[in-house]
Amino acid sequence: MKLVRFGPRGREKPGIIDSKGAIRDLSKVVPDIAGEALSPKGLAKIRKAPIEKLPLVRGNPRLGACVGGIGNLIAIGLNYSDHAAETGSPIPKEPIIFNKVTSCICGPNDDTIIPKDSSKLDWEVELAIVIGQRARYLSKNKALDVVAGYCLGNDVSERLFQIERSGQWVKGKSAESFGPLGPWLVTKDEIRDPQRRQRAEPPARQHRHHDLRLQASRLVLLAVFRAGAGRRHSHRHAARGRARHEARVEIPQGRRRGHARHRWAGRAAAEGGEGEAVV
Repeated sequence: MKLVRFGPRGREKPGIIDSKGAIRDLSKVVPDIAGEALSPKGLAKIRKAPIEKLPLVRGNPRLGACVGGIGNLIAIGLNYSDHAAETGSPIPKEPIIFNKVTSCICGPNDDTIIPKDSSKLDWEVELAIVIGQRARYLSKNKALDVVAGYCLGNDVSERLFQIERSGQWVKGKSAESFGPLGPWLVTKDEIRDPQRRQRAEPPARQHRHHDLRLQASRLVLLAVFRAGAGRRHSHRHAARGRARHEARVEIPQGRRRGHARHRWAGRAAAEGGEGEAVV
C-alpha cells in the first residue's frame, strides 16, 4: 500500500493511492496516518478497506508529510561509505546519532525556508524507515518486525551552522522546512529488501548505488532503545510518531524557494541516498 496525507498544512487527511495512481480518502477508515494506524492492526484495517469504493480526491491537493503525529526524528550520520569519502570524513567507529527536531518536518513539495544568515544550504535524498509499534531492546532478527514501511525523506542542512559553529549538529539540521517527508509511505510488504536502493541526483536524474554501512535491522535497533507506536526510522534518521501534533518552534523569517528537487525525487519514491527515521 501507498499511504499519503493530503490537504492544507495542519489539516491533512489520510489517503491511499489506488490502482490508477489517484488518491482515495481514508478519513472514514482511520483518522490519520499516525499512531495506531501504523500498527499491524491498523494497517490490516486499511488493507481490508474497499479502496476503489472510497471517495476519489479530485484535483491536485497539497501533500503533507506522509506520517503524522511524529514525536522524534533520529538520524544516523555518515552511514554511507561513499558519502563519508566525498566529505573527507573518516568512517566512525561508533554510529553518529543525532536528532532533527520535529518542527522541521513538512510536505515533500513544500517550499524550503532559507534561514537568516544561511550560506551553505545542502540537501540529501534519503530512504526513511517508519516504525509502527512500541518496542524496546529488540533482537536483531526481530527488528524489522516493528517496521510499518518506508518513505522518502529529504535531509536539508545548513552546513555552516552544523559544522563550522560549535555545538551539536541539530542546529544545522532543524530549521523549519528542513525535513520534507513523502510523497507516500510504502508498507513493508512491498519492499522486501530495504538495503537495495538508489540515489537520485539532479539535474540529469542519474542514479548511483550507495554502500549503506549499517543494515536496516541495525538502524532500527539504534532507534528503538526506547520506542513508541508510530515511529519512523530510516537509513539515516529515525522518528517516532504519536497520535498528536508536536509544538512548533519559531525561527527567524527567511527567504523561500520551491522544491523542484522534491518533485522529481517524489516520483523516484523510495530511492533515497541516505535514510531517515521517525520515532
